[in-house]
Amino acid sequence: MHAQASADTSPLRGTGLDDVDGGVRYVLLGASVALSRTADLDVAAVENVFSPYRGADLAIVVGVRLNL
Repeated sequence: MHAQASADTSPLRGTGLDDVDGGVRYVLLGASVALSRTADLDVAAVENVFSPYRGADLAIVVGVRLNL
């Protein structure tokens, strides 16, 4: 299981646009599953619950890792 809370600042400053100058805070929840001895599947959902007016409302992240 994965759980993460993060905050990122904008690389731009002083544009006068709050949506561009401001940072974003979000929560990630996910899980890793071993598909076999050499392959893992990672699935997570990312939601910017603390900054709902910036970025994607909900993102799904999927990854496959091969341990060769």
